[in-house]
Amino acid sequence: MSDYFRAIHPDWSPAAIEAAVDTMRVNADGSLSRRMSTEQHMSILHSIWNEPPRPWYPAIDVPTLLMPAIPKGADAKWADRIRSRIRETTADLRHATMREYLDSEHDLHAQHPRRVADDLLDLARGLQPVSNAR
Repeated sequence: MSDYFRAIHPDWSPAAIEAAVDTMRVNADGSLSRRMSTEQHMSILHSIWNEPPRPWYPAIDVPTLLMPAIPKGADAKWADRIRSRIRETTADLRHATMREYLDSEHDLHAQHPRRVADDLLDLARGLQPVSNAR
């Protein structure tokens, strides 16, 4: 599995490959299976499509970071379509910042761990401390 993941994700770090391998379970007979069942995976996908978060966006009053992956090989028209769709669906997020990841896949944390960490730290640095005073 490690060889397979390295072949399909040549720009992933060894730690990311190991994490991907860890999504698999070695069964008693030596075969592999996914740790998350297909039913569980499909349940998550259905909730994303059937209960989109957009109605709640106006209530979000904190800085939000959008991190779209623009696939490798996407021409300018396709990339602009992705950008436009993101701007359209997130227009109600009042404090949103978008950081594009060109030539990237869905698993940004695995493909670009340092950049994701830096972008998240930049987001955190811009936050104001919350007072716990009552």
